[in-house]
Amino acid sequence: VQGAERQVIAGAAETLRRFHPALFVEIDNDFGGSDLLQKILDCGYLPYLVQKSGPPQPSSLEQARHLIKASGYQDFLFLSPRAGLQSPSSDPGAQTSPGVQAER
Repeated sequence: VQGAERQVIAGAAETLRRFHPALFVEIDNDFGGSDLLQKILDCGYLPYLVQKSGPPQPSSLEQARHLIKASGYQDFLFLSPRAGLQSPSSDPGAQTSPGVQAER
């Protein structure tokens, strides 16, 4: 949905609040990134910084905004604590979703 992330999040807000799917989103400073970030957080999600090596790391709102502004865009994994998923930095063998094992 390149370039239409805000519209997708706005249209799916009730589904996001109800089912809490994990989201992988590139947030671009040139296309209302701060607004998109806030909309996702308002749906009950927490941002995790996606890195080239290692598992995604939790990110504060301030850190996320700074990274988006400094680099122009940033990839994030968003998880809802209400979804009952393990955080990405948890044991890689832990259950991540009913019936789904994380790869080792």
